[in-house]
Amino acid sequence: MTWHDDYRALKRAREEVGISQAALARAAGVKRSLIANIETGRRPFAKGIQHVLWTALARVKTEKELRAQALDKRIGEKIKLSELLDSSPAAFNRYRELLRHQYDERALASARTLIGVQDRQIVELRAEVERLEKQNKALREWLESEETAALAHEKATDLKERVSSEVKGE
Repeated sequence: MTWHDDYRALKRAREEVGISQAALARAAGVKRSLIANIETGRRPFAKGIQHVLWTALARVKTEKELRAQALDKRIGEKIKLSELLDSSPAAFNRYRELLRHQYDERALASARTLIGVQDRQIVELRAEVERLEKQNKALREWLESEETAALAHEKATDLKERVSSEVKGE
């Protein structure tokens, strides 16, 4: 089992991004109860839903990153010590935005990790599809040969019966 198959990794990543189960459910277009059941291990973390949830989580992280970049452009400078000592709401809000920006940089790194995981999942899924297609082809070929053998057996039985009846009829 790879770490992206582990339901506990989903919960850790979701919490690291700082979103609730409900927020992830909205982003993924699924019910919150599905996420809760997966995160607690009550429901299997199937590959199809893995892709949906990891993609939604990466999208949320990317959106946070883009907001952080926009905020970084607005801030454009470091907060001065005198501003930290200022107890005005404007100074506090500016400091809070800077802290959010630093948090979003960590979220960006996590999003990149998730994107890497998704890329590996896509490669794994493509390999699985290819393997299944080969297996399907082999099974079809086997079935055709079995059908051919069954028809040959049926013809041989019919021929044997005709010969037998002709011999009795003489």
